[in-house]
Formats: sequence, C-alpha cells, structure tokens
Amino acid sequence: MNIRCPQCQAVLQQQQKSWRCDNNHCFDTAKQGYTNLLLVQNKRSRAPGDDAAMVDSRMRFLNTGLYQPVSDALNQLVLSQTNNNAATSLNIVDAGCGEGYYTQRLQQALTSQQRDCDIMGIDISKFAVRAAARRSKACQWFVANSSQLPVDDNDVDVVLSLFSPLPTKEFSRVCTSQGLLFVSSTGPKHLIEMREQLYDTVDQQSLEPANQLQPDFQR
Repeated sequence: MNIRCPQCQAVLQQQQKSWRCDNNHCFDTAKQGYTNLLLVQNKRSRAPGDDAAMVDSRMRFLNTGLYQPVSDALNQLVLSQTNNNAATSLNIVDAGCGEGYYTQRLQQALTSQQRDCDIMGIDISKFAVRAAARRSKACQWFVANSSQLPVDDNDVDVVLSLFSPLPTKEFSRVCTSQGLLFVSSTGPKHLIEMREQLYDTVDQQSLEPANQLQPDFQR
C-alpha cells in the first residue's frame, strides 16, 4: 500500500525511522512507533481529536471485552467477504482507528487464518494513535485526517469506519474497483433523549449510515 506525502502527494518511502518522498519532505516516526502526517495548516485546533484522558477511558472500557462481539462479527465479515482474495495480500485502512482495539484484533484474526495483510490505522488524535502504536507493532499507525487519507487512489481493498465519520467520497477514492467498506454505527437514535432536549428539531436520518453511503457505495 502506497503512503502519500500530505504536502505534495508523492509516494513516501520508509527509511529507518522516517518517511521521505522524492521532493525531500520528511516525517519522523516517533519512538512509540507512529508517524504524524497531519500538517499544521490542516488542524482546526492545537490537538484535534480525542484527548489523552478520553483515549485512556475508552481503552480501559474496550479492554473489558464488552465490545468484543462487535469486533468478532467484524472480523468474520472481513474474512468471509474477502475469500476471493485469499491468495493475495489485503490492503486495509482503519479510518478513525482510535486506540487500535478493532484494528489489532482484525490483524490477529487474519494472521490466524494465514491471510497476508497490510493494515494501516489512521486517526486525527495523536493521543489515540500513540496508544494504538503501543497496542500493536504489527500494523502501521499514522496521525492523519480520514477526509484526506494519505493513500494512493484505488489502492485499498478494505476500509473500516467504526463509530467514526463517513467521508464516503474519500473512501471511494482510495478503494479498488472491488473494494469493501465496513461500517459500524451508533445509528440514528444515538443519544436521542439528549438531542431532543438540546435542539428544536432532531434529524435522525442524518445519522443513518445507509443514507450517507450512496452514491459512492452500494449495500
């Protein structure tokens, strides 16, 4: 899977502890094992995304195993839907990977079935990606925006969007012609009681994933 330079869109090559393109743009890999590709001019705040306390809280919750059935179901779906590609390596992007819980477990599930894969986890929060890099060294981890994925066109077999935003046009750009998008969402009634108290009108349909996928993806 080709990683693109966020400054000039050229392919980045990994050189020891950094990534560098032909135009000599260089991005160092942190000692924790992740690389920050989020340019300063593309940030809307000093530290976008979840902060350290939020990441730590979610990690502790996920480690209890309460969401393991979601992870198991996802892993089985990916395995079953990519059987036609069993002889080739799968390029997978987890867009909005958080602290890497689902990403790591998918990598382990594919490896246990002798499936070759190149898995990249991307999140806008450096605290989340730092935690993900500590969780697993078998995946590549990048701080980046899911709306501007640092990946070549038509280069990804599987995109994951798990409880994350759905920039479907960007997902469509990076997917191959037979690429798959796996979405897990809270659904249109997420926090409905609170939203009804805060807003005069609540648009449930805006949170319905099926309404966000077309025309870029078909169910």
